[in-house]
Amino acid sequence: MPEKLLRLPDVQELYPMSRAHIYAEIARGRFPKPVPIGVRAVAWRASDIEALIESKGKQAEPQFSPAA
Repeated sequence: MPEKLLRLPDVQELYPMSRAHIYAEIARGRFPKPVPIGVRAVAWRASDIEALIESKGKQAEPQFSPAA
């Protein structure tokens, strides 16, 4: 089964950021790079965006230590 591709509005729905912020994060290496789908069109792999969301969720989870 081919990988599902998401266009920018779909990515922004899952991961709310402005277009400018997404491209700045790509330049910093903190956001998945898009794949070309046409001469002037790109899309993101759904699996890359899902992995990003999961990794951000794990970073935000509080780390509790067991009571001694």
